[in-house]
Amino acid sequence: MRRFLAQLLAVLACLALPVGLVSAWLDLVVTDTDAYVRTVGPVADNAKVKKATQRWLEDFTVTTIDSISPLPVGESLRGFVVDATSEVVASPDFERIWRAANRSVHPQVMAVLEGRTRGVVTRDGTIGVDLGDLVNAVLTELAGGGAVPGLQLSPVTASIPIMDSEKLADAQDAYAVTDAAGLWVILGWAGAVVLALLLAPSRRAVLGTLAYGSILGLGALAGGLLWVRDQVAESGLTAADSRLVSAVFDALAADLWKVMGALLVVAAVLILGRLVIRPRADA
Repeated sequence: MRRFLAQLLAVLACLALPVGLVSAWLDLVVTDTDAYVRTVGPVADNAKVKKATQRWLEDFTVTTIDSISPLPVGESLRGFVVDATSEVVASPDFERIWRAANRSVHPQVMAVLEGRTRGVVTRDGTIGVDLGDLVNAVLTELAGGGAVPGLQLSPVTASIPIMDSEKLADAQDAYAVTDAAGLWVILGWAGAVVLALLLAPSRRAVLGTLAYGSILGLGALAGGLLWVRDQVAESGLTAADSRLVSAVFDALAADLWKVMGALLVVAAVLILGRLVIRPRADA
């Protein structure tokens, strides 16, 4: 009976691990505005995010100029746009605008996920983060340098799509499950591991179950994260949108990937130890 209960607890712990990691990540980072901004703020210094933001700004700025300028956008003007966007992204204002945009949109996106309001929905039917200040900064730079003769400036609204409204119901369902779990699942996982080891007549056997099961669970979680990343990226209306959203998602999930990697190393060490160390005769 002790052996059966120990193995059952080990299996339950393996099943709880991926859910617990995601729910803890959501509870500690994603759902709290201050914690979210502290996490996503430094993303503005991420090289991939800066590069993706610059390319997004270039495409959006060119499209905007096409609609408000009396002159068509040629290759020479695109060169000015590239220089202007590079300067804006490299400026100290970039992180300030980035943090302000995320702080502004976070409570509204949470309200959307919790089903309290439709929140930040653009005219294209997507939920997005407003980075119009960056586009306006680029246009001001171009107008000030005389790169676009006759350019009439007016405030521009620019939004990065982060969720297609058609996928809103699925996102709300997934959020409801993981948010309800909170930190209890990861605490339950830790308790199940401790109890399994205390009850087991052979801790070597239970450690093996925990190691192999954890690898399977973490593999499933990794596949799920990659699938979510693809779904988020597909919400982008353009290739530039998708690149930027993917870069932000990768940076935001970086700590979760690190924890998963550390647990995989621990599991691999346990498996190696079982292969190298023979069980005692009375185990």
